Amino acid sequence: MKKKFTTGMIAIGVLLASLSSVAANAAWQVEKGGGATPRCFIKSGPQKMQDGYRTISVHAELDNESLTLVTPSNIDTSFSDLRIQVDHKTPITSTAVVGKESVRFIVSPQTVNDMRRGKVLKAYLRFWPTWPVTKAHSVSFSLNGFSAASKAAKSCN
Repeated sequence: MKKKFTTGMIAIGVLLASLSSVAANAAWQVEKGGGATPRCFIKSGPQKMQDGYRTISVHAELDNESLTLVTPSNIDTSFSDLRIQVDHKTPITSTAVVGKESVRFIVSPQTVNDMRRGKVLKAYLRFWPTWPVTKAHSVSFSLNGFSAASKAAKSCN
């Protein structure tokens, strides 16, 4: 009886480990945006972060030339400390707000290669109004599955 129980627990553990691996790989997906000029882009899974008032959901979208962080809160560029960073590479800064709630970072092919090989993309965002002024808030995106998504994006039409 004990042997069957142990074997069953091991099987459940292996199943859960494989499911979590699939979930990690699904963190980055290829999507095709609509509109007059459809475009393919790689989209991260949503991550939770604080905006100074509440917990919000943020995701990243990467196209051929830029990475956009999409939030439901107003972005504050007045301190020039908005940035992204792959692992311990040089941070990339931006003040390019899209609408009021997203910020766009120009990324080089080297940055995309760093993301393919990296472990974590960290973003630092500041929101308005936050009073009293505090600091840029951080959010991390696992890069598990990014390499596979970037390969799949090459065949997206």
